[in-house]
Amino acid sequence: MTNNLKKIIVTIVEKNELPVEFIKELNTIPGIELRIFEKHAADAEELLKRIAESEMIVVDLHTKYSESVLSQAKALKTIVSTSFSLSHLDLEYCKQAGIQIISFPDFQSQNEVAEISREELNQYFHKHLLEAIKEQASRN
Repeated sequence: MTNNLKKIIVTIVEKNELPVEFIKELNTIPGIELRIFEKHAADAEELLKRIAESEMIVVDLHTKYSESVLSQAKALKTIVSTSFSLSHLDLEYCKQAGIQIISFPDFQSQNEVAEISREELNQYFHKHLLEAIKEQASRN
């Protein structure tokens, strides 16, 4: 492995949250090292170990990403949030540090999200996650 590989950390709660076919597709993107964790980090120390070298992380609402954690992830350029809310992210710090936040920009409200099926939402997320990772990889 060379140091110029993009390092993508994908943290998931349940093993089946990301379909196997989607993970296989992610693994075909050149220049990507995909790391998948099946459970949330037990504490801030474990979380930092997971994201310390990553340029992009994919997060959910269940873990808080404070300035004290994010500031130690020196390579971090992009955070992809799988939730509608961004309350788990220190947005002010991300803005100051130039960390790009990607979420569900096409949805205007939680009501609009509620009107679509879970499957449609997952397809939407997978498509946009794939695009974000490809874009990040192409910047290298």
